[in-house]
Amino acid sequence: MPYDPLAKEDPDVTLPADKREIGGLGIFMTKKMMDSVRYEYRDGQNILTLKKKL
Repeated sequence: MPYDPLAKEDPDVTLPADKREIGGLGIFMTKKMMDSVRYEYRDGQNILTLKKKL
């Protein structure tokens, strides 16, 4: 089943932690730290490609 974790809106990190919804920070931090994050659904598989220049 296709699932694009990048489609969800980024959490509002300006709010205090107790005022935010639970979850979503992992993908948010990944998008901020990586140079490129791409999702595709191909051949019945979810593929999330992360690129970071070292």
